[in-house]
Amino acid sequence: MSIRDKTGPFLERSWVNLALLVVTGAAVVISGYSENPGIGVLFALVVALLRAAFQPGGFGRLGFKRSHSLLYLLGASLALSVLLVFVIDGVVTPLTARFFEREVDLSLFEPMRGNVSVLLQWLVLAWLGAAVLEEIVFRGFMLDAWRSLFGHGLPSSLTGLGVTSIIFGFAHVYQGPAGIVSTGAMGFLI
Repeated sequence: MSIRDKTGPFLERSWVNLALLVVTGAAVVISGYSENPGIGVLFALVVALLRAAFQPGGFGRLGFKRSHSLLYLLGASLALSVLLVFVIDGVVTPLTARFFEREVDLSLFEPMRGNVSVLLQWLVLAWLGAAVLEEIVFRGFMLDAWRSLFGHGLPSSLTGLGVTSIIFGFAHVYQGPAGIVSTGAMGFLI
């Protein structure tokens, strides 16, 4: 009997999934208030990978599945990116800035202005962090844990998407209220 067979039933229990969601969600939100806002996501990533390693379905439950068509995947990603730029930058961000009477606070990224070396480092971190790690944590782990608690139907999935998007928004609290709403909306749309 493998360790996955022994630990899988334990990890499928409702209270375990609820505890994992609460602890990782709190870590992500609390770290958003710190000088190192990504620490909470890294903690949640470790929890997500450990949960995946020891449960039935393994890493496939985090979204690691083969794409049927690389061309379709690239086309859909490009179309979604264009849509996100239009909706977030053209609609959501200006509305939230007007509502809160403050722009999104991007001062954390000020060191990269005029510094190509720092910019390139930030780009690598952003692509790895945003494109890969955050998706594993928020869409793979947290949404899967939510569905394990409340079912896989459309109402549960949409509610889970809303909850994880709120957590995602608060992970970016260092950007101020407009940044919380903008990134939360982006998390919901992705």
